[in-house]
Amino acid sequence: MRAVDRPEYRIAAAVGALAATLGLVLSGLFLAVVGEGPVGELEPFTELTVDGVGPVTAATWTWFDAMGVEPTVEFTSDGTGVTVVRGVFDVMDGNGDWYAEMSWVVPIALLTVAGAVADGAVRRFASDDRGRIDVHVGALIALGYTPVMLAALWLATVPVAPNATGTVEIGSTTVQASTIEGVTAGPSVPYAVLAAVVYPLVFGLVGGVLWNEIERSRRARRTGS
Repeated sequence: MRAVDRPEYRIAAAVGALAATLGLVLSGLFLAVVGEGPVGELEPFTELTVDGVGPVTAATWTWFDAMGVEPTVEFTSDGTGVTVVRGVFDVMDGNGDWYAEMSWVVPIALLTVAGAVADGAVRRFASDDRGRIDVHVGALIALGYTPVMLAALWLATVPVAPNATGTVEIGSTTVQASTIEGVTAGPSVPYAVLAAVVYPLVFGLVGGVLWNEIERSRRARRTGS
């Protein structure tokens, strides 16, 4: 098995970054379609933050939720640890409820296709003999997908109650604003990082394997003819 050269890394990383961006865009479009009013002021965004969140943050929370990582707030109140979790899809009704049940399929399908696209693009543009490409090329989409998602995670980890005074309500918990000063809301960081790494590695690899099988079948048919 030959080593993967630099063009293959660049192509796969570009496909991965595009897949991450597309996932965030699709999440934003979904929220715009199923919601009423500004995207960042829908539930659960207003349940975890006093002022709601921006559209990019809302889209990021939604995409991570589709990968199994729900928005979370953790703080201490009266000496007791409090964790508030609000899944984006848990509050959806109608068409949104159907999407909630099927949301886990979307990142898997997108990254599987991205792995296949990366493999096909490398075969087309970075292989001199158009021959066999190592199946792990698909997994290399993580080089682009993971950094984009980690950057989005950083941007989407926001203060729960910036400049708030008096009492505030987080989920069903009412606390003094001073109690949650400096507390942030967003996808659970350890799990979000794990998802941002594992998803493209696993499903990108699956896509690469599938595309290799397709190419092998094509070559076999051509040879047989």
